[in-house]
Amino acid sequence: MKQTNLTTNQILKFLFNEGFFCWRNSVGATGSSYTTKTGDTKTRYMAYGKPGSPDIMAICPPDGRFLGVEVKTGKDKLRPVQLGFIATAEKMGATVLVVKTYEDFLTKFATYGHRSTTSSANFS
Repeated sequence: MKQTNLTTNQILKFLFNEGFFCWRNSVGATGSSYTTKTGDTKTRYMAYGKPGSPDIMAICPPDGRFLGVEVKTGKDKLRPVQLGFIATAEKMGATVLVVKTYEDFLTKFATYGHRSTTSSANFS
């Protein structure tokens, strides 16, 4: 398993165990071929997801605030569309964490004060 997938899975498990409603957020496009009534073969492309949105999306208990987590391992860097998404989300009051490892996530998660109702800390 790639490090990015491993880290993403660890974060999802942590958030789920803390009572967050969370999911892996996929963004991309797919194509499929089809045959027209005239016998021509064509390809149809379909985009899905919001470009620039983070790898993980979560709704924080108990007040429903948005938490996004973008996982960047190795030499990965944020693309301009990701920077734009983060800036817009933060302007709206959301939190988006950019992390390199699971340990990095735990540190930033604690710093930003997001905690479920079962944790010792409150939302900031």
